[in-house]
Amino acid sequence: MLGDGSENANSQSCTAPNTHLRECGTGLPPSAKSIHGVKKRRRRVIITRDDLSAAKQRVSREEFRRYFVGTVVKPDLPRIDVDLKGDREVNRYYYYIRNGVDAIHVAPLESKILDNISLLVPKTLWGYEVRDKLVKEIKDDFLLAVKRSIVEFVLKDFHDREGSQDEKEQIEMPENYIEQYHKHQLVIERDLYLIHTCVRQMLEVWIHCYVDFHLIDISVIEGQQKSWDLIAFQTLLTQQIERSRDYLKYSWFSDIQNIFLMNDRKHIVPSPLQRKKFKRFYDCVYKFMESQLLAICRQTMSQYMNYIFGIGYRNPGFVLRVTIKNRECVFDPPCKYFVEVLSSLLDAMLQAVSGFPRLETQLYLDWSGPPAFLKPKVSPVQVAVYKKQISALIEEQRVEPQTRLADFEKYEHLFNDKESEQVNAFLNDETKTFTDYAELIAKYHKLAFNITAANEPTIFMGLFEVSRKECLNVINGNVNAFKNALINRMVRDYQAICTS
Repeated sequence: MLGDGSENANSQSCTAPNTHLRECGTGLPPSAKSIHGVKKRRRRVIITRDDLSAAKQRVSREEFRRYFVGTVVKPDLPRIDVDLKGDREVNRYYYYIRNGVDAIHVAPLESKILDNISLLVPKTLWGYEVRDKLVKEIKDDFLLAVKRSIVEFVLKDFHDREGSQDEKEQIEMPENYIEQYHKHQLVIERDLYLIHTCVRQMLEVWIHCYVDFHLIDISVIEGQQKSWDLIAFQTLLTQQIERSRDYLKYSWFSDIQNIFLMNDRKHIVPSPLQRKKFKRFYDCVYKFMESQLLAICRQTMSQYMNYIFGIGYRNPGFVLRVTIKNRECVFDPPCKYFVEVLSSLLDAMLQAVSGFPRLETQLYLDWSGPPAFLKPKVSPVQVAVYKKQISALIEEQRVEPQTRLADFEKYEHLFNDKESEQVNAFLNDETKTFTDYAELIAKYHKLAFNITAANEPTIFMGLFEVSRKECLNVINGNVNAFKNALINRMVRDYQAICTS
């Protein structure tokens, strides 16, 4: 409204006769004043309220900056016509930082930060004077840095630009760049299948539903509080892997099939008649599906290895039983069996993501080509490294349980038939008296009690929970059998004496 009124007034006054033209156009050049009867078209400029407020705000800020700097830094500058543009950096960094900002407006340094700094200094170097000087120096540096930040913020001009537009690098575009742009765009849309609608939808389904999918349910496995029985552990993980494969087959693969069937109705999927394009498109889908299966397998293997090696806080360990077989004290199952079972689960994971048919062989009922399958190429080197790590772990963890087998060496004669032969010889000796029998029975009774009291049935050693209960039961059973044989012989002899 302000601009329209002023223009109307000027236009009316300037269309008057020549005598009046001198009064309204005193600022015109002589050549323009000599022209009579010619109307001058003036461009209408509409000034909005936002423009006026922005201009006023910028002018007020510039005046404030000039007055602020001049008053605090150089009091004589406002009274003298001096341009501050060339002297701006000097004003900022050499004068105003120290004198223009009051320290009461600066937040003090936190005591927690000072304490952390003090911890970095050895206590042998601490002294009252040294400490006070150091703290004062730190506070001064902190105060100076904050003042500098305040100054840079106050004196910063939002409208400053680094370099003019003319100094910027100009990019020369060819004359037919629009034609080339559309040409390359068509080539990309035709040949770059990673941005195809079907592939994008496959990626969306993967991100929303399967990106965190694993072949094993680690939450169920980590919920185990007691040590694992190796066979039970193998059975549980094998069942989980089989269920996960079925889920991938009937859910993940079916979701991808539905995406392509839906887009095929829209004629987005290449036709089998376009052999070259059809093959290239499904080769891209083939690699994309393989990459997803490969990601599932890798993540599951990594999660599985982290669990196996999380001894004590994720993995409660495995039960390692000590038993007697063939008159020897051995582990059941053997330690090498742990290596075989734990390594076989890695192979089961590989098999779970293999053998899926290629998508095009399932989409077209009249498919006449050879059967083809997805083959995620998990690095055999990485799998071998995992198996080697498992073998090294078992070999390391078996050392301590193996040394504890020496606890049963002193009882070896009780389960290798040596003691049994001696008892039979004692029973066949007719010269043995009642006292001899009583002493030997008391010996075996005390031995059975000492075996139970001196040997712990269960010992926790790293990865293994060594269960020696079965071995101790066998030894105690043999000792009690020897004692009972002697007692039975004494009873029979006593009965024979009484009846004679």
